[in-house]
Amino acid sequence: MLQARLQLDYIKSAKNDRDLKIMIKGLPDGLESTYETLLRHTASQYPEQITDMKTLLRCLVIASPTLTAASLAEILAMQPGQPYLDFDAVATDPYDILDIIAPFVVLTDQEKVQSVVKLSHYSLDEYLLSDRIRQSQASEFHVDYAEGNAWLACTSLQYLTFDVFDCLTYGIPRPGIPLSLPEDYAFRRYATLNWFRHYGRARTVSTFRNRCEPYLRRLLGSYCYKQWQEEYAREYPYDEIYQYSPIGFTISQGMDEIVDDMLAPLADINASIGGPDGITCLTLAAKWNRASIVRKLLDLGSRLEVVNAKGRTALHAACEFASREAFDILLEAGANVHARASSGSTPFYLACRGGDTAIVKRLRDCGCDINSRTHDSWTPIMEAVENGHEDVVDLLLEWGADLTITTKQRWTVFLIAEDGFNLAPSKSISEKLANAAPRNF
Repeated sequence: MLQARLQLDYIKSAKNDRDLKIMIKGLPDGLESTYETLLRHTASQYPEQITDMKTLLRCLVIASPTLTAASLAEILAMQPGQPYLDFDAVATDPYDILDIIAPFVVLTDQEKVQSVVKLSHYSLDEYLLSDRIRQSQASEFHVDYAEGNAWLACTSLQYLTFDVFDCLTYGIPRPGIPLSLPEDYAFRRYATLNWFRHYGRARTVSTFRNRCEPYLRRLLGSYCYKQWQEEYAREYPYDEIYQYSPIGFTISQGMDEIVDDMLAPLADINASIGGPDGITCLTLAAKWNRASIVRKLLDLGSRLEVVNAKGRTALHAACEFASREAFDILLEAGANVHARASSGSTPFYLACRGGDTAIVKRLRDCGCDINSRTHDSWTPIMEAVENGHEDVVDLLLEWGADLTITTKQRWTVFLIAEDGFNLAPSKSISEKLANAAPRNF
């Protein structure tokens, strides 16, 4: 069906009966052969727009989620190093730019400027990314995944650091900066939500750091970062990364090379870097399991016993978020496995919340109390049950966890299993608890 539609689109481009006969006679067999023929034919129709054609196809292969026609029009209008968007270069009708790739795309709603543009079929994505196209006569349209992400990360960062986004207040003109409103920037939403994802996928590209670093440093060191935070918060108000300071954000994303430079000017490496709960560099690196950064911070003098606003150490964070590599490093460095947070939670208690059985076993081997209670008498097995970690429940039952403890709210572990709390009730866990329950309880 797809091949038939593509071939129909192909022969519709015939200018006369003679061309039509030649095209029909030369129709290829197989879907990939059809793609190759269409790419070569389209390129011959638009020889002066092949660069734009390659850019658009690369965007649609790499971008996730997909882009709007208006966003694609702005990308085509951008020039390397340009600190503003030249609206005179942006197509008045964004759908005009799609003419050169018309056989390869579908639109969600052609009547709206915010219509999403998608490649016509997943097989086209696969073909453009494959080694097979590199061996074909359409090889110039091959999309390299890592390089494509590097290019889109740089493009997004360049966009987010336009001079207009460094203005304290929109509507205040500055010399050389085109005056426009935030809503005029169609690509801004995509760039805001996805630049760091593309950045993370591009680290294997040898030239990536040099190309991207100027834009990244500007984002992290200017008012552009505040604008990015506000835009991100509007889309994902429950995602805490927008609350991080620049150094906190780079730690969370594992941007080791940038973190090195940002740590140097810190007056106190053990001080809070802002964000949720007054977190420190070491605690944040432990939470996100950034092992190399954890090691560097310890080498620079980060103290294991420093706590955040909730009284938690970096080891608490590694346990709660199942950050096994960070946990191992902290444990070997001498972290206190019996430390209690303000709520009374121990690393073992939070490890049962996190669900990593390797961490739970190591802490038990260190002599941790498997029945330690918080200030409201919740126990590790209650945390494991509430969060659906059946493997951890199995371990705790094997070790003889106390099932008779009642919380201050009068909940037992059996009621927590039946109610579900964070998750749907687990029949399997409930049955295991019932079988392990003390007689006459």
